Amino acid sequence: MDRIEPDVRAVECAPPPSQATRPPSDGTCCDVVAAPFQSCSCLPREEQVVYPPRDAGEQWNGFKWPHIVMMVNTTSGASRGRLVLRQLQGAEGVTAADLVSESPAALDATLDAALSQHLRQGGVRVVAAGGDGTVAWVSSLVARACERGGVLPTAVPLGVLPIGTGNELARNTGWGSYHSGYSLGEFLIAVATGRTFLMDTWAMSTVPAEGSGQATHKQLLCFCSAGFDASIAMKFHSLRSNAWFRSESVVVNKLWHVWYGLEESFSARKYLQRSLKLYVDNQLVEIPDDINLIQLLSVPTGGDGTDYFRTMQDSIPDELQKFTTPSMGDGKIEVVGTKDLSDLLAIRYGWKHARRIAQGRRVQLFFNAKVPFQLDGEPTVLEPCTLSVSLKGKVPVVVGGGRTFGVPPPGLRTN
Repeated sequence: MDRIEPDVRAVECAPPPSQATRPPSDGTCCDVVAAPFQSCSCLPREEQVVYPPRDAGEQWNGFKWPHIVMMVNTTSGASRGRLVLRQLQGAEGVTAADLVSESPAALDATLDAALSQHLRQGGVRVVAAGGDGTVAWVSSLVARACERGGVLPTAVPLGVLPIGTGNELARNTGWGSYHSGYSLGEFLIAVATGRTFLMDTWAMSTVPAEGSGQATHKQLLCFCSAGFDASIAMKFHSLRSNAWFRSESVVVNKLWHVWYGLEESFSARKYLQRSLKLYVDNQLVEIPDDINLIQLLSVPTGGDGTDYFRTMQDSIPDELQKFTTPSMGDGKIEVVGTKDLSDLLAIRYGWKHARRIAQGRRVQLFFNAKVPFQLDGEPTVLEPCTLSVSLKGKVPVVVGGGRTFGVPPPGLRTN
């Protein structure tokens, strides 16, 4: 297949073009007419999704509607993905795939078919329906499909339907913190017409200490962390795997995180003291002794919308003094540290910021002991190793109609 040029459509996120799929605002849920991407706690509405829209209005005459591939994690966010798949049945311009039940070969075949059949017509846009781990997973699938098909990765933009427990990329790119109450049909139209920007992607490798195993290579899209928050994520992951019926509600899921956070606080476990060295852009960086959580952030917020860096607050004497405002397309990653749960709560409510440790283009962490670790929300335990993170490339991300953080303005070139 010949190489396809990037999808550079930059239609601003104006109100979606059709009212046809918009459910009535009856006061029982979010007013999707006034704010289709706001957050609310009610259930998504059942609807018959129509895409492409049958009556989009004169301003869209001649517009080539892209084919949308919706890749759904049906276990995310109290299994809301199953409802999404059901609503998409019969939508002509959408291909839906179940990330959980379909094999890797079937998922690859779905993307390959979409690229070969639709890329030269209206284009293809892929939506990851789930949390941050799902978004990173789908981004990797799309990158491999583009490589197989000889397509530039920037030709296939990525959208996000936030139905996971953690939805940092969706929150930062204007899609809100959770898909709840607004029309799925209007969401698809917004994905098709929204502008895109190029977001940094990062290559992460781990090399076991003393040659005790093989190196691993993965992609970092939003964040990674080592310390007490990864331990909390591991406990919740174990709960969801072994007793799924205890995590069938988003609110309950968040309460479990609070419970495990309190447990961590009372345990007073120390994960990082004397077990970690940090190099940023080949320079040794000192980590304060009281830090029990270290995070690498490619997006401005983490931990359910917490702004760790808080650029509007002055730096204290023993932290990073000179830095640029974090952006998802600047080719830099931020390194911050937190002491404990009380410190984290103070950061969350804006009373302080996390310890600004470094900002750079290449990060190396040397762990000489086991440590809880998470990558884009997926927890594990790291054995002693060297972990390296460096800029991998760019992925085009569709911008939603809500508030954004760290998204470059239209027309601004990213590094």
